[in-house]
Amino acid sequence: MAHSAVELDTSSPEWMLVCLARHVCRQPSRPERQALIESLGAKHSNEFVEQLKNLIAEQWDLVRLAMEICQLPNKPARHARLAALRAAHPEEFVMQIEKQVLTEWALKHKTYANGKAAHGNT
Repeated sequence: MAHSAVELDTSSPEWMLVCLARHVCRQPSRPERQALIESLGAKHSNEFVEQLKNLIAEQWDLVRLAMEICQLPNKPARHARLAALRAAHPEEFVMQIEKQVLTEWALKHKTYANGKAAHGNT
């Protein structure tokens, strides 16, 4: 079965939350993630921080899986991993992962475009 195209809206108000959630999820340990959330709490409203925590809780597995897929060495490997997920999970779940993969790639591309070192091969 062919999968549906997934679009990424980087102009949505949720984009900053997605970026921050991804950044928090990339931290290697729980204390580092907690410290980052606390530092954001000093700069943003309690409501914003609660939204971020909720998004992290909801998206944790998707973000981590998308980051794992993006770290695969080449496009065929990434497509094979998505195909394996598609065979084992409902289409809605796979579409959410594809959206997270697109988010990861968009953020990686933006990092590269800003002159900072990008990680891995594109």
